[in-house]
Amino acid sequence: MIASTIRLRPGIATLRAGMVALALAAGAIRAEAATPPLPAPIVKTLGNGMRVAVFSNSRLPLVQLQLLVPAGVTSEPKGEEGIAYLAVEMLRHGSTSRDPQEFTAEVARTGGSIGSSLGRDYATVSGMFLARDFETGIELLSDGVTYPVFDPLELKRVQSQALRQQFQRMQNAGAAADDQIWQLVFGDHPYGRPASGLWGPVAGLDAGRVREFWAEHYHPDRAVLAIAGDVTPERAFAAAEAWFGRWGGTATATPAPPAPKPARGVRIRIVDRPGAGTELRLGAATPASGGADELALLAAGALLGGAPARRPAGERTLYGYELRTGYIALAAAGLFTVGCTVASDSVGNAVRALSGDLGDLGQPAGPDDVAGVKRLIKNTFPMAFETLDSWTSSCLAADFHVLGAEFFERYPERVDALTGAGIAAAAQRWLAPSQLAIVAVGPARQLVPQLEKFGKVEVVRSDTSARAKAAAPPGPGAAAAVRGSAPTAAQRARGRQLIALAIAAHGGLAKLRSIKDSRVEAIATIEMNGQKLEGNMVQARREPDRMVFITEFGGIATRQTLNGGEGWQLAGAESVATAMDPENLDALKSGFGSDLHHLLLAAADPKALVWARGTQKLDTLTALVVVVAAPGQAERTYYLHPRTHRLIAFDQGESGPQQGFLARRKFSDFQPVGGILWPYHEDRLLDGETVMRVDVRNVRFNSGVPDAAFEMPSTGPKPSR
Repeated sequence: MIASTIRLRPGIATLRAGMVALALAAGAIRAEAATPPLPAPIVKTLGNGMRVAVFSNSRLPLVQLQLLVPAGVTSEPKGEEGIAYLAVEMLRHGSTSRDPQEFTAEVARTGGSIGSSLGRDYATVSGMFLARDFETGIELLSDGVTYPVFDPLELKRVQSQALRQQFQRMQNAGAAADDQIWQLVFGDHPYGRPASGLWGPVAGLDAGRVREFWAEHYHPDRAVLAIAGDVTPERAFAAAEAWFGRWGGTATATPAPPAPKPARGVRIRIVDRPGAGTELRLGAATPASGGADELALLAAGALLGGAPARRPAGERTLYGYELRTGYIALAAAGLFTVGCTVASDSVGNAVRALSGDLGDLGQPAGPDDVAGVKRLIKNTFPMAFETLDSWTSSCLAADFHVLGAEFFERYPERVDALTGAGIAAAAQRWLAPSQLAIVAVGPARQLVPQLEKFGKVEVVRSDTSARAKAAAPPGPGAAAAVRGSAPTAAQRARGRQLIALAIAAHGGLAKLRSIKDSRVEAIATIEMNGQKLEGNMVQARREPDRMVFITEFGGIATRQTLNGGEGWQLAGAESVATAMDPENLDALKSGFGSDLHHLLLAAADPKALVWARGTQKLDTLTALVVVVAAPGQAERTYYLHPRTHRLIAFDQGESGPQQGFLARRKFSDFQPVGGILWPYHEDRLLDGETVMRVDVRNVRFNSGVPDAAFEMPSTGPKPSR
């Protein structure tokens, strides 16, 4: 589950937030050992069908609100992966009565917080307030949920946040391994994708469609509101009726998510990433929540660190690295995982050891091991009640999975009933080594020989993870794969017509084809972490596949050169050029085709799939949108000026280390150069934020870029312009 919270502004809000923090700290001091469960809730159903559960406890002067709606990842239509995340996030970005700034400011004035989170099965919106501000807090929460405004500008910010989260997870080896094991175990099932969605659909959704999703899935008769803390049931129900009672609408019946199709045999995926260490995950699908084997599988995970005949009981390391196990049961299925960070040359041995450990779990553990595991589970059980947030979350989850009112009361009793034979039987059913999914994030060159002994190996590059491939597969048909249906003949015809108009607007196809080489000199300004750094940039291209890219920032010059299928670079004080690694070479190849000249020629290629996708707001313009999937290239989205048909922007998934991460380039200040209308200003954006501005000083076509410019020197000519 992913979550986020409104950040409070300084000033009075900080003082009020400090009061909340002090209250929490005082509570932590009082909760010395295992915190006893709060009393059973008093439940009431409002006239509109919404259920309200009140957990009254005056230990702290705080009230926790948590609203659950079954609108998680499993509710998303195919081709709109990420819409559930955008919908729940937008519920704290303003309402019809408060703009986003007013909404945030009012939350801040209370010193409380409002947050949202999305899981695979459901979404939650929560708030924490001082008890004296309870009525204000519940009114704010209800206003955001029942009267959201879905402001397009705010949606762009939320989309940018989702894309940034995806990119950060892709760059983090551990997070990437966690995401990949879900995908490998569950495949095309909704459980197989991350809660923040896929970058292609996330970037393409508009405010109107997100509003439609909210209207389809957010209804009071599908929602449960938990209120816990220093509030009487009478006061809580009165406030809930006053503010959530106005929420109207009735949900249509929706089918439960289908159970994932069982996988057959060992599946192995390597995410190629250089480095000495590898993130390793082994996983297996398990039954849905409430299954008879749920506690036994939890116990199996606890036993795994000291699996019989492998390592001493209680040892939680493998080859000196911490061993991590995980088990989560959802509405349609569960996932059991074990993983660690391990030296890349030891991954084969680690897989062999862990597979053996899982196999050994199929044999009954000794009485002492079983007793220790049962003691561990019972001792950690009270952690579900240590805070108001964890208590309400646990109770809402139990309610959602229909575990019964006696679930928590009978939990210790059910743990006591566990036996070594029962744990072993559950492990045999669900954790058989012959049915494992194996993910390794590390250097494929080292990993493939070690892992191919266990089965067929799939290798994906770190910049082309399954998430990015599902979002934007390269080549013809990419658009259809992303959006779930092929473009119609009318869309293709309209796309070709718009591209013809764009080419004519920039000087015509004959002029574009006459360019054999080009040289662009510019001032580039990098923006990062609130700071700006200005430098010089030169790009020289020669058809069909040669380019020199020179930058100089802070007195440090870097020269990258593409020479057909090879690349080399020279940086800083280095005197010897070095061959470019495959990832940077791919990025340079992509950069060769990212100027106006090559973008238009790629769209004019008869073999390219070109189709119109309607219109989309781009800054102050409603741009015409054309999708282009040229042979051998990733799909790009072109934005054309609605009147002049000039190419004013394009989106793509970056090649190289950032593929799968949405990049945008915006063109402006068009000036004629040799009969071609050329942009003299360019903004380069990553996940919605400007990272570079380019102001062109000079453009020359067919000036004769020499062959020597592309040859790799053996010793030091320093980059020169």
